[in-house]
Amino acid sequence: MVGSTTEWRKLCELVRSAPKPSDRTEEERNRLLALISQETPLKALHFDARQAIASSLSYHKEAKAGAELVRASELQAPVCPWRLILWGTVEVKIAAGPSRTSHILTKGDIVGDNLTLKALPEGTTIATKEDGCEFLCLQRTDYETLVRGLDEDELDRRVQFLSELVVPLFASWSPDQLRTLAKRLFVRKYTSRQVIVREGEPGSELFFIAKGECRVVREIELTTKGAAHSLKKTVKLLELAVLHVGEYFGELAPKAIQVDTNGKHRLENEKDAGEQQESPSAKPSGKPPDAEGHRAVSKMKQTLSRGKNDTQKGDTADSTDSDSDEEFPAADDINTYNLPTEPGVRQATVFSHTPVELLVLFLEPFQKLVVGNPLQRMREYAKGYPTAAEIRHQYAQQLEWSAFKMGLVNDIINC
Repeated sequence: MVGSTTEWRKLCELVRSAPKPSDRTEEERNRLLALISQETPLKALHFDARQAIASSLSYHKEAKAGAELVRASELQAPVCPWRLILWGTVEVKIAAGPSRTSHILTKGDIVGDNLTLKALPEGTTIATKEDGCEFLCLQRTDYETLVRGLDEDELDRRVQFLSELVVPLFASWSPDQLRTLAKRLFVRKYTSRQVIVREGEPGSELFFIAKGECRVVREIELTTKGAAHSLKKTVKLLELAVLHVGEYFGELAPKAIQVDTNGKHRLENEKDAGEQQESPSAKPSGKPPDAEGHRAVSKMKQTLSRGKNDTQKGDTADSTDSDSDEEFPAADDINTYNLPTEPGVRQATVFSHTPVELLVLFLEPFQKLVVGNPLQRMREYAKGYPTAAEIRHQYAQQLEWSAFKMGLVNDIINC
């Protein structure tokens, strides 16, 4: 994230006028040091490293869109310069599972750090998206000597983050295992109101929320009464959950887990229990359904989060949320049942409600690393996600309650 537009403009003007380190006066080097210390990710380094970097940074401009900055062959053994984007946009074309997705980098973002390159799937390329992109560049040897410490600090933060997830997926993992996973995470940033995953599209990534807030919505087909007691079908987009820092989403499609199949018996059981307690002709009791009155599907939100919330209450001696390895089958057993050869499709849409920063795990490391207890935890928590039938049922209850309230208010007004 960059600072003020004015200061950034000063940085661009300085390096354009003196593109090579040898072209700059001592005063200009000091100004460059001050600017990168305030306006760039380099500000996290200690002073001596920043001073050495300010004396080594060169300015470079790519004239044409499509200029390849990182070749696919360089991902695991990069030789490209480390680049800080001064102006323009860069496209990361990610080979994710059966499809390719794009991620856009803009001013202040970094191209060429080891941590990012080694997390990207094989076949990914990085290239300028428009003409005239401008960069501050550092040769690879200088990067390895002066900047690589930023990667180590970031790894430490990720390990801490993974160890404190709302659902403790990796509670039984060692720091070395967490570090291996942390190295395979790719950072993606979104502004407010951007769709991250879309219902019905193929999905091959798992997302952890590092900053910000996301919302989960799902298209549900409903049957309602129309004119002359006719029935009509409509499709509504219903909000199911709000996700916060430390939560995850996207695990269903890569593992081909079907929410509607997982939970298909719950609604039938609830209906059977209800029919034993009241007759079919029973009228609304005047009490709201199990959901909050102002949300049509708030019970679904509670259901979606209940496994995650339960883990925050502490484990008892006989709790099924224990972190012990004994609660789940061995990793070898888990790896042999119903693992998909191809990822499935997204079963809900997730969008950013605020600006968000996500840590993305792509398909290959997801399939390879998330096994044993973490995989089984995901499967177990997914059983609590609401099915389409449950959402329809809850929505119908809410409509019934709303109609009862409206009728009651009208009766009172007309008395």
